[in-house]
Amino acid sequence: MKDFWIKVDKTLRYHGQQALRGLRGVWWDVARTPGAQAVIIVGCSRAGTTVVYKTFSASDAIGSLNREPTTFWVDLHPLSNKHWDTHGLAADDASAADRDYVSRYFYTWTGQSASSTKTIRMACACPTCIPCSRMLTSFRQAQPRR
Repeated sequence: MKDFWIKVDKTLRYHGQQALRGLRGVWWDVARTPGAQAVIIVGCSRAGTTVVYKTFSASDAIGSLNREPTTFWVDLHPLSNKHWDTHGLAADDASAADRDYVSRYFYTWTGQSASSTKTIRMACACPTCIPCSRMLTSFRQAQPRR
């Protein structure tokens, strides 16, 4: 019987979160809360970006998806739109509709206007899609092989 109540609790939490995201979406549609300062962590693999991202994610002042939204950025501007040449976008590629979409997405998932995200792809698009964003780039130092 204990397992049953654990599953009931898990199901209620899931549907509660879904309802909360739906209400945040409705609120955003009414209030049009623009995205506030965003922290975008960019870096190559094994450069420490995950540690930096998880540190920012622990803050109550900055909303975080607690996952890497790689497909979100790719779906926003598919590579096919650039004739398969580049993931990069120029400032004029990000429209006002893109900025609204990004602001609404992060607000509905986090409940915060300020957010943090991590990406290795589409890095050029992030600052133009999220108003007032700050980009934090993580580098790694190459070590000689032993």
